[in-house]
Amino acid sequence: MNSTRKTKITVAGQLSDPQYHRAAAIARGLGQKCSQQVDIEIKEFFETQWRQHLFEVQNEKKGTFYEHRGSPLVYINDEEYIGDCTAFAKWALHTYHFQDSGKLSDYEA
Repeated sequence: MNSTRKTKITVAGQLSDPQYHRAAAIARGLGQKCSQQVDIEIKEFFETQWRQHLFEVQNEKKGTFYEHRGSPLVYINDEEYIGDCTAFAKWALHTYHFQDSGKLSDYEA
């Protein structure tokens, strides 16, 4: 039996937000590069759905989640707050040596 636990990465955000699409691309890239180490969950929402989802997550998870503003929201193992796309990109680089090669203009398209 494999005793190592996979890290679950959740990316949630608003469909119209280029930063959400960048964070989702980073997560997918990590999922491909590190499939033995990570599971990916991507949640996409329209604007009103997003606001409701963020409110629900903040009330459920509390702590630093209350401070989060905007889209996207990234967290791991359903409890550890990572933050926005910039924080997630830094975390991915530091933790898995994964660097996003996309440009923001690609995600804005």
